[in-house]
Amino acid sequence: GPKDKKDLCINRMSPKDFRLLSSSGTMDRRDGVADADTYGDLKKALKTVGFHTRRQMDLFRVTCALMHAYNLSFLDIGEDASALDKGNSSLKATVNLLGVTENDLNSALCSCKIEAAGEK
Repeated sequence: GPKDKKDLCINRMSPKDFRLLSSSGTMDRRDGVADADTYGDLKKALKTVGFHTRRQMDLFRVTCALMHAYNLSFLDIGEDASALDKGNSSLKATVNLLGVTENDLNSALCSCKIEAAGEK
């Protein structure tokens, strides 16, 4: 419902807003089934196999975080360096859904630490 969409940072968005989904060109429903109906069916099925509401939302959060993360863009900041584009509209949603800071996500995605054997 609307609260789930807001919590998952997908309110006012459609599949076309996500590169991960729109790149396939197969997202238009032709069978007349509403996404809201299949979402309800999915939640019921997940509950049946033991995923209660909190675990379901965890699963949906990770899924939506990946959809937003696929939209992230990077800036070239040097010969061998990059950084997350802080002006990208999906950055805030990605860090919110993953429960990390922008700096932590930037470090994880944009830095490489090489450790030689025996070093710590």
